Amino acid sequence: MFSFLTQTYSKRSSMLMIFVSASFWGVLWIPLRIIEGLGLNGLWSNFFFLALPILPLAYLFLRAIWKDKSNWLGYFLIGSCIGMGFACYLAGLTLGSVTKTTVLYYLTPAWATLFGIFLLGEQQTFGRWASILSGLLGCVLVIELDVKSLRFDYYDIFGFASGLIWSMGSVFVRKFNKIDIASVMLPIYFFGAFITLIFIYFFKFEAPETLVILKTALPIFLVSILIFFPTFLILLSINQYLSPGLIGILMLSELIVAALSANIILGEPMKMWQWIGAILIVIAGLTVALLESKEEVQ
Repeated sequence: MFSFLTQTYSKRSSMLMIFVSASFWGVLWIPLRIIEGLGLNGLWSNFFFLALPILPLAYLFLRAIWKDKSNWLGYFLIGSCIGMGFACYLAGLTLGSVTKTTVLYYLTPAWATLFGIFLLGEQQTFGRWASILSGLLGCVLVIELDVKSLRFDYYDIFGFASGLIWSMGSVFVRKFNKIDIASVMLPIYFFGAFITLIFIYFFKFEAPETLVILKTALPIFLVSILIFFPTFLILLSINQYLSPGLIGILMLSELIVAALSANIILGEPMKMWQWIGAILIVIAGLTVALLESKEEVQ
């Protein structure tokens, strides 16, 4: 059913698909803001975003997971890490500072590269590290991180944890590269929703009214399935044969699209330093593309 999204492509095509798929995440704020305007806000919107697709995903993939006993460990490790990482990222954006959460999350390329070295035995080049530094600097400039007034609180743990746990999950995706990546979307959504529910209980968010849930259920489901699911599936399927660190660098395209869409739709002008940051992110992506596109996919 999803073979056209999960088949193996050339390295150059795969990197382009990662760059484009991550770019879609840069406009996810638009439908989510509309949904919030309908009355469902806070961590409850995060919960339903992850929980509503679970039933149709269970119908599609639960039987296949149950039969694939040899990969149960892979399903658990990938699902729990990626699901928890995304739940932490959404919680950080909701409860903490968007700026700091984004910067801390986009330490992902560095974490993934380090995990790749120690757990997968990957050999990294100077060009890869230079691309990581260029991407991280671009990230800081795009979101205008003010280092002088920078103070951290315990909500920032979400941002730090999201990048760290996501990176570990991406390494597990690479390690269990024979697993059916479409089926693993079920445990990812499940663990993401479960962790978000724990956060809701811990922070004591009141349950939304039934009418609000009914009014927002369909748009949340459509956004999650039509935008998030296919792009997520592409990212993870390519993660099975490309380096997690390389993918982390290319995913920085999300920041550029988010900044540009806010500039166009909300009239938020991008300052000179933000444009420089966007250029550095593009340079990071182009650098790894030019240096690594000729290598064979292993």
